[in-house]
Amino acid sequence: MSYANQPSYNTFKLDKVLVFSAAILLIVSALQDFLDPTRRTLPTVIIQALTRLLLGLFMIYFFFTVLNQR
Repeated sequence: MSYANQPSYNTFKLDKVLVFSAAILLIVSALQDFLDPTRRTLPTVIIQALTRLLLGLFMIYFFFTVLNQR
């Protein structure tokens, strides 16, 4: 058996896992800011939370469209 013809195993790629977990982390942290009544009164917190939410949604869209192509 040579090293050039290694058998390929069907494993889940690390980049897909990292993108998906980062997207979930962004969405959860944005939702935490929206659910906290004292923090959601500040305009800067609302803008930051909206930015994180939109970035997380874009990363999920990116995960399901670009990263899952064969």
